[in-house]
Amino acid sequence: MSRRARLRVEAISPWSAVRTAFLLGLAIAATIVVALSVLYLFLSALGLFDAIDRVLGDVTGSGAGSSGIASTLSLPRVVMFSVLTGVFETIVMTGVAAVFAFIYNATVPLTGGFELTLVEDD
Repeated sequence: MSRRARLRVEAISPWSAVRTAFLLGLAIAATIVVALSVLYLFLSALGLFDAIDRVLGDVTGSGAGSSGIASTLSLPRVVMFSVLTGVFETIVMTGVAAVFAFIYNATVPLTGGFELTLVEDD
């Protein structure tokens, strides 16, 4: 015979939601920075950016100059872009979590909250 417990979430602490979302946002931001840096280094080692410069130079009729994609997409620029993206994502995620907590707490009297059933297996 298994035991059951029915629980209802009647309130979410906005401060806890903000802290949790901020930490998750930082983890996602770090993942974005590492993933984009590794992807850039991989594509650069394959010579993709130089190949794109050569193709664009052939199509436009000009030589592959210093204004090509290889000079525009440098590692510092890619890392800077990924850091800015991570910061933006962290700020937005933290704000959305706070707004969600306040909206959830405001609607609990109308909806009764979120209910879940916990079951203990034998």
